[in-house]
Amino acid sequence: MKILERILEKLIRGMVNISKMQFGFIPSSGTINPIFILQHLQERYMAKNTTLYFCFIDLEKASDRV
Repeated sequence: MKILERILEKLIRGMVNISKMQFGFIPSSGTINPIFILQHLQERYMAKNTTLYFCFIDLEKASDRV
């Protein structure tokens, strides 16, 4: 069954364009680095007493399902 899963994954990844800004659920692309970047940005803005806004979008919930 694992072989079939790998074949299907390879076919699907070949058809879908995944942005380099996508994190998680992609091999070797965890969420630790983006969290570190966000924390660093927040610390820099707080040091300058400037407002920083974050917006997180759950694309699965934002789009319709078939």
